[in-house]
Amino acid sequence: MISDLLGFLHDVQGSFEQLRKVCAPRTRVVLSYYNFLWEPVLSLGETIGAKAKQPVQNWLGPLDVENLLDIAGFEIIRRQPRILLPKYVPLLSALCNRILVHLPLIEKLALTFITVARTKPVPIHEACSVSVVIPARNERGNIEAAVRRTPKLGSHTEIIFVEGNSNDGTAEEIDRVIAAYPEQDITHIPQGGGRGKGDAVRKGFAAARGDILMILDADLTVAPEELPKFYNALVSGHGEFVHGSRLVYPMQKQAMRSL
Repeated sequence: MISDLLGFLHDVQGSFEQLRKVCAPRTRVVLSYYNFLWEPVLSLGETIGAKAKQPVQNWLGPLDVENLLDIAGFEIIRRQPRILLPKYVPLLSALCNRILVHLPLIEKLALTFITVARTKPVPIHEACSVSVVIPARNERGNIEAAVRRTPKLGSHTEIIFVEGNSNDGTAEEIDRVIAAYPEQDITHIPQGGGRGKGDAVRKGFAAARGDILMILDADLTVAPEELPKFYNALVSGHGEFVHGSRLVYPMQKQAMRSL
């Protein structure tokens, strides 16, 4: 947590670079700093005695801070404007500081900003193993296609079907496909008393042995052939979590139907 300190640092970029050396992949750096647009107002407050005097400081805008973080090896997770009206006025303070400060354009006038950053992911140079979890309920006709169309990923690909108490023979089809493809690493996990896709995914993740975990819907509306794109994005350091959306493409009828 770096609170109202940036303005007093002689070398902001150098400080960020030193900070980067002691950060782990899960470290989050939270910075709060004044908006440079308020410099005349705060200086006037010091002159008239309404605010305690401060040493001369750097006045950095949000883009300046983000650029320096980027150069030092950080990426921004979130930036939030805070405090539009620093003096308490009944009702008006709540309106300004809770609602108006988050509106487009007006947010640029906030007194302070909160920025959350993390270290940029670095590329993984060794091949990773992958577990592809496929929640399946009443998807008998897609089981074999899911196995045939899932490409080899990384050093090893594991396919885990979590079968959700289907009534169309999906469970029996999974067992048949496992016997038909002995060269493939395929696991069948009955969902049992659990319900819903979330429960199925959690059970699949709990059984997974791969370095990277993926989810593939059994209806195959997301093509298994697309999975290498997600693998490459992860191992190249472009993200720790990669999420695709089928909503940007035309969908087949009956896709994403209610269960």
